[in-house]
Amino acid sequence: MTNIDYDKIIEESCNNVKSKLVPIKVELEFVDFNVDIIKNELGTEKVSELVERAEGIIVETDADARNAVSTALSARKLGKEISKLRKEITEPALSFQKRAIAVEKEYISQLENVESGLFEKVEVYQTQRRESLEASGITDYSFENLKTDLGSCSTRSYFEFKIVDESLVPREYFKLDSVKLNEDIKNGIREIPGLEIQEIFKKQYRLSGKK
Repeated sequence: MTNIDYDKIIEESCNNVKSKLVPIKVELEFVDFNVDIIKNELGTEKVSELVERAEGIIVETDADARNAVSTALSARKLGKEISKLRKEITEPALSFQKRAIAVEKEYISQLENVESGLFEKVEVYQTQRRESLEASGITDYSFENLKTDLGSCSTRSYFEFKIVDESLVPREYFKLDSVKLNEDIKNGIREIPGLEIQEIFKKQYRLSGKK
């Protein structure tokens, strides 16, 4: 039986892929990543002012409650403005990152194909050899454990399930479909055997469309 030089196969395949890779020319514009500058842009003073105002609010009357809600929604509005400005500041960097990730994925995909293709060839060979040995009454599978300078290859066993009769599967292995339940309750169903459906009240605070 012909001996296979796995290290040589892997090395030749990697070199083949490497020879096809196009060098990436990256031109980066210097960016000042001074966080203090960013803080000033995002409105540090406004945030501090709102925090201080909120700490001093005591709710004991309807007017106090109205003032607390107004201040809280002011904080939410400022937060949205800060998030919008942050996106404007970081967009150039994120755009470059997306392009870099796209290139990375392309190359990784090629290399993963190399890996899976070679592993498949090894498995086909080892399966054929195992079957040949078993036909001869030999049960020595040590040849399946391989070691190279970069790592190793070994065979392990594990168990997995396949449903043959769902009606016989113990109930403990099933779980409620919460998505369907919530959808049915939303659509008006109020009685489901085994469940208690309660009406829950929760406050909602919304910003108006006014500037």
